[in-house]
Amino acid sequence: MSQTAQWLLFSRGQQNFALSAEALVCQLSAFAWAVLPDTSSGVVGLFNFAGEALPLLDMAAVGGELAEAASNCLVIDIDEQHQLGLLSDEVAELTDIVPEHEQIMIGGRDYQLLMVHTLKQYLLEEGH
Repeated sequence: MSQTAQWLLFSRGQQNFALSAEALVCQLSAFAWAVLPDTSSGVVGLFNFAGEALPLLDMAAVGGELAEAASNCLVIDIDEQHQLGLLSDEVAELTDIVPEHEQIMIGGRDYQLLMVHTLKQYLLEEGH
């Protein structure tokens, strides 16, 4: 990871994340979703996007945190055929950076790098 790339910065609960901007399809600020009971990997529901039911992943739940209701959803490509939604507490912003580790600091805030293959693994664990 030595090349500069655009990263999407967002927070969920008490955590901050950076995701490659190449994976972003769009950001939704108003959306409805169906809650999935008894999930263990952070997949908290399903929502309709372009006529397809997509899994909704809550990174706060992955970290064992019970966060407030989210107002944003980031629709992410995880491979050529699959997408998912990531709950976000705030409107995401883009930044150019050369990450040297799995965590970066911008403006006094630590951001954990999220890789698309990691997000895909959460879905596989839950069977989506």
